[in-house]
Amino acid sequence: MSSLKVIALISGGKDSLYSILHCLANGHDVVALGNLYPPSIASSELQNHEGDDINSFMYQTVGHSIIPLYEEALGIPLYREQILGSALNADKDYAPAVSGNAGHETSILTPRIAPSESQEQDETESLIPLLNKIIRSHPEATAVSTGAILSTYQRTRIESVAIRLGLVPLSYLWQYTALPPYSQSALLEDMAAVGQDARIIKVASGGLDSSFLWENVTDARTVGRLKRAMARFDARDGAVVGEGGEFETLAVDGPVGLWRKRIEVEVQGNVVGEGGTAIARLGKARAVDKKEGEANKNVLEILRRPQLLDKEFEMLMRMLGEVDFNTSSKGLSPDHLNRFNAPLNSPADLPAHLPVDLLTYHLATSGPLLTISNLTSPSSGPIPSIQLTSILSQLTTLLRSYSLTSASIISSTLLLRSMSSFTTLNPIYGAYFPNPIPPARVTVACGEALPDSVEVMLSVVVDKEGNGKRKRGLHVQSRSYWAPANIGPYSQAVAVPLERTDEIHGKARNRTHMVFMAGQIPLVPTTMQIMKEFKLQTTLALQHLWRIGRATDVRWWTSGVAFISNCGKEEAEQRALVAMKAWRAIHEALMSMDDGEGGKGEDEEMDIWDMKYRAGAGDGLDQFEFDSRPALPDYSTLELEEADFEPIPPCFVIQVDSLPRDADIEWTSLGLT
Repeated sequence: MSSLKVIALISGGKDSLYSILHCLANGHDVVALGNLYPPSIASSELQNHEGDDINSFMYQTVGHSIIPLYEEALGIPLYREQILGSALNADKDYAPAVSGNAGHETSILTPRIAPSESQEQDETESLIPLLNKIIRSHPEATAVSTGAILSTYQRTRIESVAIRLGLVPLSYLWQYTALPPYSQSALLEDMAAVGQDARIIKVASGGLDSSFLWENVTDARTVGRLKRAMARFDARDGAVVGEGGEFETLAVDGPVGLWRKRIEVEVQGNVVGEGGTAIARLGKARAVDKKEGEANKNVLEILRRPQLLDKEFEMLMRMLGEVDFNTSSKGLSPDHLNRFNAPLNSPADLPAHLPVDLLTYHLATSGPLLTISNLTSPSSGPIPSIQLTSILSQLTTLLRSYSLTSASIISSTLLLRSMSSFTTLNPIYGAYFPNPIPPARVTVACGEALPDSVEVMLSVVVDKEGNGKRKRGLHVQSRSYWAPANIGPYSQAVAVPLERTDEIHGKARNRTHMVFMAGQIPLVPTTMQIMKEFKLQTTLALQHLWRIGRATDVRWWTSGVAFISNCGKEEAEQRALVAMKAWRAIHEALMSMDDGEGGKGEDEEMDIWDMKYRAGAGDGLDQFEFDSRPALPDYSTLELEEADFEPIPPCFVIQVDSLPRDADIEWTSLGLT
């Protein structure tokens, strides 16, 4: 794994400072700190001038007068710029305003026009002069770090700027509460374990009052108080770590190895505002030497990094490792075996040329969805990039006939003759989708299975209603512990309502959505490298599908589709059985967990508060909340009429020529919320 040179964006809060430790633990170097401060403050007044909190949706500004001290406390150069503009774009998923002369894009979309110099810009764009300033001083910089945990609003904005500047976005805390041990308080406990001291300097929740101000948020007593306070107000995921703006913090100390000094602050009382808000009034501050005798241990050795596999996928991996598929098909019913023991034809067994006729494109409508299948352009010549350009032109014409644009496309399947053309085609494909939620995509190479002269074939699913306004998506471009960042212009998942607009008028907002999933290959999220062993590849890629499904509220898979790459006949049969076994076994395991196995013993007592807000499965944490991840599959959503019906969706295994990044398996599915 190559080391990245990281610009750490800091607000002074616990998460941005703690993220730096994870950058270091993953082998990267932090070359600079970056911060944006509120407007109308002269540079000479930046220190010891607190002023008003501007309540930015994007940036923490309370406590900004302390920021200059981090350069001395951490020994890392700090760069600051002023926040300009305001939150003009309030969409959860961010895309910058573009100029009206956008070439090809103006022919398929009506973009927002970039503001002139006299017009106000979105506050997000304030990051560009800050990062450009740092890059001029540190041209070696290759990445930018953020402390986003659950805020899509913050993450997508930093990703947008980072990608435009050629920087790799890092969000190691992303979805942290959904990772082992699946606890809201685990993050605070992890911070305490390495000695991070972060003080609450603002409260803005009905459950919190001024008595919380200047408490160390990582202290066990404070964590307990936060839980009890949030419990009274039916707190949602992330409340205990302040992800909903319930409170804001200021880190004043941390482990030796990152923190060379600690920060002392004179607190001069509290300022109580409207709506139950309260802010600690900060006075003079300074960086001082750390206490004598403080252990100079290697904090990176004790820093907990979430394990690669969830507990149910660890069980799946162990089960796959125990089964010898050469001699046993344990767990597959006779009906399954009859289907899977049919001989598979690997590409090596097939004739050099398959007699496949050139397919014409096909249109099909089902409810609000339009499917456009098998778009090709062999007449444009043998060069894949020219064929794709022609296909996209055809697609634009077809969409216009329905008064639609590329924003209405929710899913695509890209078939290539050779995966070697993937890198060339990605920018062409990506330029067609400038909106912040590109379609979910499956890409496979089919080799000689494609018709003569066809290098590229494209199929898309289109939402005919709202021209893209009804869809919601998950488009994560940051590296994290959670799931792989996008390696191309696609979303991990895109959801659209199952019903037509006229059918859902007046109904509750929690209507059923179809969730189209991108193909998932076995990339390690932190390194973006492929795992090698096939059973581990199968398990990890399937876990990616599950984690993305849970994040997009999927409750049921309609089926599982596993693409396996070119290999010999025997190995292909074995891989198909591994994939099929994995699909079946994970459903069976989760069915058992859904029935309540693995919880507290009957002889252990828990009071009502414990039952709702703590777990107690004995994994070493004093305060461990129940696994609050949504059930997937959610068997409570089924209405079973036949007693002997087995509630496991079907699984299809398809052998292709090759997969992205030379993966051996790629999983995809269609989910229902």
